Amino acid sequence: DGPTGNNSTEILQGGYRVDWRPYDGNKVTFQGDVYSGDAAIGNLSQNSKIAGGNANFRWEREFSATSIGTLQAYFDRTERAFDVLTEYRNTFNIDWQHQFELGERNQIVWGAGYRLTSDQTFGSPAITFTPHDVTDHLASVFLQDEFALLPDKLWLTFGSKLEHNQYTGFEVQPNVRLSWLPTEKQTVWLAWSRAMRSPSRAESDLLATNGTLPGPTTTILGNPNFVSEELEAYELGYRIQPFKSLTLDIAAFYNSYDHLRSFTLLAPPPNVVLQANNSMNGYTYG
Repeated sequence: DGPTGNNSTEILQGGYRVDWRPYDGNKVTFQGDVYSGDAAIGNLSQNSKIAGGNANFRWEREFSATSIGTLQAYFDRTERAFDVLTEYRNTFNIDWQHQFELGERNQIVWGAGYRLTSDQTFGSPAITFTPHDVTDHLASVFLQDEFALLPDKLWLTFGSKLEHNQYTGFEVQPNVRLSWLPTEKQTVWLAWSRAMRSPSRAESDLLATNGTLPGPTTTILGNPNFVSEELEAYELGYRIQPFKSLTLDIAAFYNSYDHLRSFTLLAPPPNVVLQANNSMNGYTYG
């Protein structure tokens, strides 16, 4: 109908990267960015400011020809100032991963991580969070073993990730994969895995209202009892290399989803109230 879309964006960004090899078997990387600018999101905001910066450290250590460890840590700062909501967020993350051979048949990968993210929000009658400020903690460990059932022919890969978040507690995410090479140029695989998506701050703590009284309004509420969305994934695949420069793949998959995000009607029109919930499920296949 003619009005401006109000969606222009201007950002100035600068960064650096330093790679260093202090001695044999060690690689160190320092990397970071800072940025600042304006980014409008349609009619949600007429005056918007975004800014932030990050710093990343990565150290890779080769203990032996069959043992490699990687330590990575980063800090990230984001600032988002819109008419309807302002958020300042600090995130710190550290991860360790170690890959090594155990005997002649086992390829082990294990690791652990911790993430702290702290936000400070300033809402409006349209959007607010309760509580306004929250610090989230996310801790995880994982272990995976690729075991050669028949050397150079048949491999079983199995493992799991254990994660803890403050919304739903402990979450277990296992996976199993069987790979078979009937010939040097053919591979058949069968896999099953389970993945979780833990609740976000919005699904737990949001209060958003569209419209003002005495006119009709629509209000969306978060739900402190929102649980993780779940996925179970099944896959069967085949790969062949008819020529040295050509590889062909075909795969069949079936994904089953449970506890998907939905909204429950708490109050009918004209003043609608909806609350986030987990009453949907579904599947995909192909």
